[in-house]
This record gives sequence, structure tokens and C-alpha cells, in this order.
Amino acid sequence: MRSGDQDAMRAARYALLAGSIAIAVNMLLLRWSAKAGLQTGQGSLSQLLVWLHTGRLMWQLPSIGGIPATVWRPVFHVVVGLLLAVIYALFLEPRLRKVFTPLVSGLFYALGIWLLNAWIVLPLLGMGIAGESIVPAIGMLYFAFAHTAFFVILSILYAKF
Repeated sequence: MRSGDQDAMRAARYALLAGSIAIAVNMLLLRWSAKAGLQTGQGSLSQLLVWLHTGRLMWQLPSIGGIPATVWRPVFHVVVGLLLAVIYALFLEPRLRKVFTPLVSGLFYALGIWLLNAWIVLPLLGMGIAGESIVPAIGMLYFAFAHTAFFVILSILYAKF
């Protein structure tokens, strides 16, 4: 194996480790908000996946291949989080570290993904910009906090590893 391939594999392993911790914290934060009854618009990406697959919105997410939404939705959330972690490690972090600290890198990554969700995903689902048509302002703020926590924890832990 070439040195560049070994470096990429090591980066991916560290990204998966940092991403696992970051996604666990993110999911705990979102679970707390759900238990408190706070609507955050969480799950919009999985909702978009269902919409693209079925052509209609289903707020009660269906089972997929016999797997209930209560199982596939958190798995989907983890997979997307780990994919974002690997993308960070392999493509973004090597460029960002030349200019920014890990904290600032995480904040920029969080902002970029938040903007995609707020301006593309949520409007496609009929939720308005940043979910404004169904999510209260406090829910939007809490989602932004939980979302940003993932990216900041990811970037700081990845730098430590």
C-alpha cells in the first residue's frame, strides 16, 4: 500500500472514531429535545429520502424492506454523520487546517451543511426556509445548536486524534 493510501485510511479511521462520538452527542441532544416536545425539524434528510423514493411526504415514516422507521431512521442518521466525518477528514480538513483552527473549521463546515439543509432540503419538503413554516424559532435555534455541536466536536476530536 502506498503512503498516500495509508494516510487516507488512517484519516478515515480517525474520522470514523471522531464522527462516532460526535454523532452520539448530536443524537442525544436531539433526543432530549424530542422528549421535551420541542419541534426541531430533525429528520428532514430522511424525510427527503422517503419523498424522493415515494414521491410524497409521509410524516409517519414508512418501514423500508420490512425494517420499521424507528430502526432505519437512526441508522440512516448515523451513516450520514459518519459519511460527513469522512468527507471532512479526506477533503476539507487538509485544506482548512492551513488557515483555520479546528474550532473554526468545524463552525464553517456546520454553517455550510446548515445552509444546504435550510435553503434546499427543508424548502423542498414544504417546510420553508430553515423550517420556518412548521418549526418554532426556539426549535430552529436548538437544531442549529445540536447540528453545530456535531461538527465542532468532530473537528476538534479529529485534530486531537
